[in-house]
Amino acid sequence: MKRFFTHCVMLLIMLIAASEKVASQQPPLYKFTSYTLDSGTANTTGAVYRFANVYSGIDAFIKVTGMSSGITLRDIDRTADGYLEAFQPEYRVSGNTNGYIDFKITFVNNGTNTIVSQPIVAATGLDIDGSTNGSSILTEYNRIDMGGGVHEYNSYNSQIIISQTGTAYTGANTTGILFGALVDTTAKEVMFTVTSNNVSSMTYRVGANNQTSGSSNRYASLYFQQFTYQHFPVAISSL
Repeated sequence: MKRFFTHCVMLLIMLIAASEKVASQQPPLYKFTSYTLDSGTANTTGAVYRFANVYSGIDAFIKVTGMSSGITLRDIDRTADGYLEAFQPEYRVSGNTNGYIDFKITFVNNGTNTIVSQPIVAATGLDIDGSTNGSSILTEYNRIDMGGGVHEYNSYNSQIIISQTGTAYTGANTTGILFGALVDTTAKEVMFTVTSNNVSSMTYRVGANNQTSGSSNRYASLYFQQFTYQHFPVAISSL
């Protein structure tokens, strides 16, 4: 028992140290506001977009790397609402379908194809909510993989659960409740953040488990900024 307790303490110290290392720097805000189709056919697998000047001297390539059956990409970056600086793909998912779209985001020097590592990146999945149709529900999910790092979410009161597979963090809605009509960074109950150091590329999955019979238009919002979240007081005091 004593050895088990010692191992738990050591693990906790390692996790806190990793969190403090990532949090010791302030991640910049990356702005995905202007893009051109670099290659491929728009809104299909294989399409590559260049988002110019996401940060000083930095562009970003976004490639559609995969798309499951029953889902289509309608717009690579919806700007009708939400946040202009966020990456906001719009998609349509068929009824009785669990569908997703995968993107690879790569940072390059401005106007070139030269990959460049970013000292620290914070990526936040916003508005991961759902909808209902009678007794059936649709629930959204986001997966962020930056090859490591730490995650944070509103553990005190959340409508999503976070799971980790390898270096990927998935935030999945559990309630199927439409959380407000618009994307809002104050809606901490339906968002989570992943922060990591030395990021040259990352992957981002958007999707929905649509258990209703009808198709649904949805859109995701990936905001490149850190946020603070509310946590259980017990967890804070134990740290």
